[in-house]
Amino acid sequence: MTVNYTTNLALGQPVTGTESGTWGDDVNNSVTSYLDIAIAGGLAITITTTDVTLTLTQGTSSATNIGSTTAQYAILNVSGAMTAARNLILPSSSRQYIINNNTTGGFALTVKGAATSGVTMINGEKAQVFWNGSDYAKSAITTAVVNGIVYINSSGQAISGSALTFDGTNFATTGTATATKLIPTGTSVTGNGMYLPATNALGFSTNGTNAVYIDASQNVGIGTSSPAGKLDIVEGSRANSTNIGNININTNSTAAINLGGSITLGGTYNTASSTSFAPFGSIRGAKENSTSGNYAGYLQFNTIANADVLTERMRIDSSGNLLIGYTSSNGAYKLQVNSQIFATSSTIATSDARYKENVEELLGALDIVKALRPVSFDWKAHPVHNFDTKTKTVGFLAQDVQQALAGKPYLNSIIKANECVIEPEIKDEEGNVTKQAVTEEFLGIAEGNMISILTAAIKEQQALITTLTARIEALEAK
Repeated sequence: MTVNYTTNLALGQPVTGTESGTWGDDVNNSVTSYLDIAIAGGLAITITTTDVTLTLTQGTSSATNIGSTTAQYAILNVSGAMTAARNLILPSSSRQYIINNNTTGGFALTVKGAATSGVTMINGEKAQVFWNGSDYAKSAITTAVVNGIVYINSSGQAISGSALTFDGTNFATTGTATATKLIPTGTSVTGNGMYLPATNALGFSTNGTNAVYIDASQNVGIGTSSPAGKLDIVEGSRANSTNIGNININTNSTAAINLGGSITLGGTYNTASSTSFAPFGSIRGAKENSTSGNYAGYLQFNTIANADVLTERMRIDSSGNLLIGYTSSNGAYKLQVNSQIFATSSTIATSDARYKENVEELLGALDIVKALRPVSFDWKAHPVHNFDTKTKTVGFLAQDVQQALAGKPYLNSIIKANECVIEPEIKDEEGNVTKQAVTEEFLGIAEGNMISILTAAIKEQQALITTLTARIEALEAK
C-alpha cells in the first residue's frame, strides 16, 4: 500500500499498481476531502492568550485526518478576545487564504510562517493572504467599514478604512483633502458648500443661503453678493444691549489688564517697493482692570512715529471719558488733555439763565483779588503730566487761590481736587494684588470760573473810583 502526497495541499497520489481494494478510500480521504476544504472550506480558529499553528495533514485509506489545526482550509475565521498581539503560524509553502479576523481587544494578529515576519491584521479586518515565495503578504484588504473606499497604500496594497468614505452620493473624510485646485460645478446656493454663483465668482453657502461671496475682482462679501471693496460686510443693525457687533475681534489669552482685540491699519512706506508694508495706526479694545469676571474696558487709539512702534495717543475709558495723552483718568472730566489745546475759535460753555437758580451777586470780590498772588514760574518734569518745562509761564498757584477763597460757597467750582496714577496696581493671575498702585493727589484751577470774580472786583473798584472822583470834583468846585 503506497501513497505519495503533493507538496502544497498534501493531496494523496496512489502509486500505480498499488492500493488494490482501497484506492477509492485513498482518493476520498486524501484527495476529494482535501480539495473540498481547500476550495470552499472554512476553519473556525480561536486565538486569545497563545499563538496558533496550522500544519499540513494527510489523509489515508482509513481516515481524512482533517482537524482543528489543518492548514489546507481556504477560509480561516479567526475570533477571540486577544490579551496581547498574537501570531497565526501557517506552512511556509505556496498557498493563499481568505482570513476573516474577528478578534477583539485592540491587538494585532500577525499571519506568518514559522521563521518569517509575516503580515499584520487589525481587529475586524478581512484580507486575502498569500505566500509570496519568502513570506506571507496581503493582496487585498476590505476592512469592516461601511462605505469605506478602497485605495492603494504605500506598500502597494489595496486597503479601506473610515478616513475616506462614499455613500453613493457624498464623499466624506476625517483627514485632509488636498488638490491642485478644487473647482465646483454647481451654481445653486442650496444646502451647504462651495458653488459657482456667476462667471469667475465663487460662493460658499450654509443652510441654503450665501455666506461668503468672492467676485471676479477678488472682492469678498459677507452677507452680500455685491461687495463694493476688498471686504464688504452687510448685516442688520445690532443694538448696544446685545454687546455683539457686526464684526467681533477677541483675544483668547488669559484674562488680564490691557489685553483685547485690535485692528491695525497700514500701507506701503517705501516708494521703491510695493510690498514694504508698515502699520500706521491701530485701534484696540482692552480690559481695563485685572479683576476676574469684570469686563469693564477701554478703547485705545494708537499711531506710530518713524522707526518706532505703535504708541497710544488717546483712549476712551469705561466711564466715557476721553483721555488724550493720559492712560488713566484724573477725575470726573469727560475731556482730559495732557498738553496744550489749540483752537481757531472760542470754546463755548453753556450759561443760559433758564438753567440756573439761586442767582446772587458776587460781593467782596475786590478783597479776593487783593488776596490773590499772580506769579511767574517754571513747570517741573512729571512722570504723568506733560508740562512745558522749557517755557516761563504766568498764572496762579492753586493753594494760594484755595486760601483766598476759603469759606466761599463756590470754592469747589474753582479749585478741583484730582488724583493721577503714577504706577498702576499689579495683580497675579488669580486676581490677588501683588503691588499697590502709586497715586498722587493734586489741585487744579477752573480758571474760566475766575473771570466772574475778576469782573466783580473791577466793578467794585470802579464804583470806588467813581465815588472818589465825585468827592474830588466837589472839593475842587469850592
